[in-house]
Amino acid sequence: MMKITKIQFNNFMGYNSLILPREQDEELPEGLIIINGRNSHGKSTILEGVIYAFFGPQAFKMKNAESFITYGESTAEIYVYFILDKTNYYIYRKWSRSNSSIAKKLFRLNTTSGNYEEIKSFDIEDFFEITKDQALSTVFVKQGEIEELASKKGATVRDMILKLFRLDIIDKTLKALDKDKSEINGTKEKLQKRLIPIPRIEQEIEELKVKITDNENSIIQKTGEKKIKDDRLKELPSQELLSALDEFYKINDLNKNKFESNRTDFIEKIKTTEFKVDDKDLEKKIKQKIESLEASQKELEKEKEELQSQTFSKNQEKGGIQNSIKESEDKIAKMEDSLSFTEDKVAKCPLCQNDLSKEHYDEIVTELQQGIEENTKNLDQISSYIKDRQAKLQECSTNLDNINKELISVKNIHTDYSNFNKYQEELVRSQKELDEFIAAHDEIGEDLTPEKISKLKLEVQALHTELRLLDSEITTKMEDVKQDKEKIITKEEEIKKMQELEKQIEDIEVDLIHLSKVKDLVKRFVTEYMVTKRLIKNISIKAERYIKEFTAGQYGSLMIDLAGSTKTGLALKVKDHFNGVNESIEMLSGGDRTSLGMALRLAISELMKVIRPTKDSPKNYPKIDFLLLDEPLAALDEERRKRILKHLVKSKAFSQVFLITHTSIPSEIQANRIFVTKSESNGESSARFERQFQVIEKF
Repeated sequence: MMKITKIQFNNFMGYNSLILPREQDEELPEGLIIINGRNSHGKSTILEGVIYAFFGPQAFKMKNAESFITYGESTAEIYVYFILDKTNYYIYRKWSRSNSSIAKKLFRLNTTSGNYEEIKSFDIEDFFEITKDQALSTVFVKQGEIEELASKKGATVRDMILKLFRLDIIDKTLKALDKDKSEINGTKEKLQKRLIPIPRIEQEIEELKVKITDNENSIIQKTGEKKIKDDRLKELPSQELLSALDEFYKINDLNKNKFESNRTDFIEKIKTTEFKVDDKDLEKKIKQKIESLEASQKELEKEKEELQSQTFSKNQEKGGIQNSIKESEDKIAKMEDSLSFTEDKVAKCPLCQNDLSKEHYDEIVTELQQGIEENTKNLDQISSYIKDRQAKLQECSTNLDNINKELISVKNIHTDYSNFNKYQEELVRSQKELDEFIAAHDEIGEDLTPEKISKLKLEVQALHTELRLLDSEITTKMEDVKQDKEKIITKEEEIKKMQELEKQIEDIEVDLIHLSKVKDLVKRFVTEYMVTKRLIKNISIKAERYIKEFTAGQYGSLMIDLAGSTKTGLALKVKDHFNGVNESIEMLSGGDRTSLGMALRLAISELMKVIRPTKDSPKNYPKIDFLLLDEPLAALDEERRKRILKHLVKSKAFSQVFLITHTSIPSEIQANRIFVTKSESNGESSARFERQFQVIEKF
C-alpha cells in the first residue's frame, strides 16, 4: 500500500510556499481528502505538483518545466513524502529558468539513524513498477473525464476504455509488424545487393582456369628459353672476366698511346740539339751538359757582379769629382762677385775672410782653375773606365742570358727524357700484366682481341638482361597462377556463400509471407476474450457496487455490450429496479448518466490496479494505489454528490482519494479537507489541511 504523507512546494505555480499538513509531526491521513476552493484558486495545482514530483514535466503535454515556476521567481522545489511497503520515502525535484536540467532525488528513511538517505541510482517507473502513462491513466481522473465517459456513445466510449487499458496495443502491434516487415525487407534488399549470380561466378572460375592453363604453358616455354640462354652463357667467359680483360687492354692501349706520343715529341725536340736519341749514354751526357752549363752560369754571374761593383764604385768617384769641379766653379764665381764689389767699397774674401785684393783674387782663382783642370783630366779617365766596364758588363749579361736559355732547354730535354723512360716503363709493365692475366685464364683464347671482347661483353650483358626478364616473367606468371588458384578457391567459397544467401532470402521471403498473414490475422482479430469475456465482465462486476450506491439502489446490473464494430462500439445498459426494465444509458437523466460515468470510471481505476488485460501488461500489481479526482462532482446535484461522497468516505478500494471540487459539501459528510484560497492583492495561492476526527465506518 502507498500513502502520501506530506506535500511541500516552493515557488510552484501559484504557491510561493505550501506545506500540507503544516504541523511538523502531522501526516496526511488515509481515505478521502477533499480539496475544496473556488475555481482558479489553485486546487488542481496541488495534484499537478504530486504528479510533477513523481513523473516530471513529461507528464504534462504542451508545457515545459519553466512554466511551472512561480512568476518572478528563478527556481522551484517540490517535496512529496510518502509511505510505500511500510517504508518512509520522499522524492525531491528542483529546477530553474536558467538551467534546463531538473534535479531529481529519492530519499529513504533509515530507521536506525532516523535520517533520510539518498538512493543514488533509481528509475521511477521501475521503482513503482508502472509506466508514466499507465500511472496517469490509473490514478489521475482528469477534469471533465467523468462527463465525457457518461455522455459519449458507441465507438468513442469503446476507444476511451481501450485507451485507458492500453488496449490500443493492437495498433501498436500492427505498427510493430509493419516495422518488422520493413526491417526484414531492408535486410532482404541488403542481401540481394550482396547476392552475385552463381552462373556469373562459375563463368569467372572457368575464365580463371583458362588463364591458369595459358600461364602454365607460357612458363614451360619461357623456362625452355631460359635454359638455352643459360647454356650459352656457360660457354662464354664470365662478365667479370671480360670486364677485367677489357680493362687490362684499355690500360695497355692508353700506356702505348702515351709512350708513342711522348716518343714522337722527344725525337722532334732533340733534333735541334747535340744529343742523339739512340745514344746509350744520353742521360749521362745530358746531366754532364747541365753541370757544365751551371758552372759557366756561376762564373758569369760572379763576373757580372764584379763588373757591376766596379762600375758602381767608379760612378761614385765620378760623382765626387763632378761635385768638386762644381764647387771650385762656384767659388770662382763668388770671388768674381766679391772683386766687383771692391771697386767702391772694401770687401772680404768669401773663402778666407781676409781683405780681398786683386792679387789675392788672382792667386785664389789660379789655384782653383788648376784644380778644375786636374779633376777634368781625372773625370775623363774615369768616364773612359766606366764605359769600358759597361761594355764588358753588357757582354757578360748577353753571355749569361744565352747560358740560361741553353740550361733551360737542356733541363727540359732531361725532363722529357725522364717522361719518355717513365711511359716506356709503364707500357712494359701493363703489357706484362696483360700477358700474365691471359696466361692465368685458360678460357681466354689467343684470338680474343679487344674488338671481340667488346662484342662478347655486349652478348653477355644481353644474355643477363634477357635472363632477368625471363626470370621476372616466369615469377610473375607463377604468382599469377598462384593468385588465380586462390581466387578459384575464394570464388568456390563465394558460391557457397551465395547459396547460403539464396537460402536466407528464401527464408526471408517465407517470413514475409508469414508476417503478411499474421498482419491480416491481427487486423481481423477482435479482442473477444480480452474485452468481452474478461475486461468488460470485470468492469461490470466492479461498477455494480458503485452504481447501486450512487443511484440509491434504482439502477444496477450494468451491461456493456461490445458490438464488435468500431462503428457501433459499446452499448451501455442498466437495469431499472423500480420498473424492471433494462434502460440504455442514453435514456437516463443527465445526473444519472454522470453518476453512471463516475461508477464506471472508479471501477476502471480499481480494476486497472489488479487486472492484466494482455500478456504485455505489468506482471506485478502497480504500487501506486491512491486516486486523484479532479472536479468529478461538477455536473451532479447535491443529493447525488452526497451519495458519491459517502461512498468514497467509507471505501477502502484506494489507500487515499484526493478529490478536487469547487461545489459545496453536504454538512453530514465528515471527511478530511484541504481548503484552498487565493490572495486578491498578489494572486498567491495558499492551502490549509483540516483533519476530521470522527470515526467513519468502512466497508
